[in-house]
Amino acid sequence: MDRVLVTGGSGFLGISLVQRLVELDYRPRVLDLRELSQPALEDKVDFIKGDVRNLDLVRKVCQGVDTVFHLAAAVLPTRGRKTFMSINVGGTRNLLQASLEQRVQQVVHVSTSAVYGIPRHCPITEETEFRPLGDYGWAKFYGEEECRRYRAQRLKVCILRPRTILGPGRLGIFHILFDWIKRNKPIPIIGSGHNLFQLISLQDMVEACLLAAERGENQDFNIGAEEYSTVRADLEALIQYAGSGSRLLAISPLLAKTSLWTLDRLRLSPLMDWHYLTADKPFYFDISKAKALLGWQPKDSNQKMLKENYDWYVANFQQASAEYGLTHRSAAHQGILLLLRNLLRGGQ
Repeated sequence: MDRVLVTGGSGFLGISLVQRLVELDYRPRVLDLRELSQPALEDKVDFIKGDVRNLDLVRKVCQGVDTVFHLAAAVLPTRGRKTFMSINVGGTRNLLQASLEQRVQQVVHVSTSAVYGIPRHCPITEETEFRPLGDYGWAKFYGEEECRRYRAQRLKVCILRPRTILGPGRLGIFHILFDWIKRNKPIPIIGSGHNLFQLISLQDMVEACLLAAERGENQDFNIGAEEYSTVRADLEALIQYAGSGSRLLAISPLLAKTSLWTLDRLRLSPLMDWHYLTADKPFYFDISKAKALLGWQPKDSNQKMLKENYDWYVANFQQASAEYGLTHRSAAHQGILLLLRNLLRGGQ
């Protein structure tokens, strides 16, 4: 791995990967629609502002590159099948075509656990059937299909499927959770919360990306924490750590999902199908393949990453609460949930 391109390098995962590459003495090339916004990195990377949907531009940025980390994607709470398909499928196709033409030696494609949908059995392995959920899940699945098509043309493409990535700087819907805990508000959960639910830390995911570039070849890998517990146990631990008066408020799955489905269709809530349809289901990976073939070993537990992310949120509260958008680095608009937050009485 000598000459490196990171698409989506200004995103939540992308910035951490770029920082790690710089620490390892690489000068990565970064393609993103969003500015890098990291002064310390400005003279250590080659930043190109642009869109992966522009094939001519993608061809140019792939010139002279031997390793590509493809992170650029439309993520939840983005809405609209057209947007997901154009970026997560069309943009991926452009990247793979340019990589093939430029004789890139290895592509690492970051996919998602959403391609598995609502699992019928856990743990989920790389052999588990695909049952994509929602526009996002289907678009990422079709993006993977493009990877498999280009593998057949002898382009090496390693696919990583992470669980939800968490770490300092992560906002999105976690902004809502942290905001309510900070305000001592009750935390509604769907169902009892006794379902095992796995996350993955930002740093462990960065390490998986680097190892995939070295050893991933044409393999698929599920990536998740090794130490995790139930939704209830992990959230109660976070509330206690935060010194918050929040308490968990269990909501009937039927009532919660029906209500959230309606609010989702009316675009009054930031929570989308992938969020509320899986929240009360066990969801965890068998990560033995990544450990065996990549030599990867996750270090962070669910509770550790939740606590670190919460600490970052509190330390950066003013900034974190002011930047709204459709990336994991931006806070999600709470919509009608803001009214609910204000109606619920806090514990302190």
